[in-house]
Amino acid sequence: MPANNINESLSNFIQKEGALYTESLLNFFTANGLDNFIGQDFDHIAIKARDTSQYELLVQMYQQMAEKIVYVEMNNRRIATVILVKPILFAPFGTTGYIELMEPRPEKAGKDFVGFEHAEIYVEDLTYIRTLIEGRGIEHEEYTNDFHSAIVCKINGAGQEIKFTDTPHTKIIEEEEVAGRLQVI
Repeated sequence: MPANNINESLSNFIQKEGALYTESLLNFFTANGLDNFIGQDFDHIAIKARDTSQYELLVQMYQQMAEKIVYVEMNNRRIATVILVKPILFAPFGTTGYIELMEPRPEKAGKDFVGFEHAEIYVEDLTYIRTLIEGRGIEHEEYTNDFHSAIVCKINGAGQEIKFTDTPHTKIIEEEEVAGRLQVI
């Protein structure tokens, strides 16, 4: 298949899956009084592969849209970041210039949601977000790793999520590079 057709197919996939995701996210935000996040840019979107072979295929396919692809190994799996040549719009939200491709953890392959799994929104103050969602009775989880913290909310019964992060993805990439964990594809 010529490169431009692959690029068009990927763009169509992203737009189609993105539209389904943003519809669920819009419903979640509206139902929970979080309308102030509508229109906000996504720090990045994340697509989870079904298994290792699908992850490798996705990385190969997304090279057509990439300025660069980098990855780290974390929790017995690879997580790649596609730095897009051109940002993608996810109306009624904003744009993103980053796609995260996630290889599933070996023990979760075939068990977790596959596809457009989550988007992350950068916020300066996680305490504000925590207070806001707890005040509305929204179930959530929190996590911290070496480079950032996040608050995670399930937005639908399929298992898709929205994550509020305290560190932009660009900063995480820089820190992983300084730590010697980042590899270029």
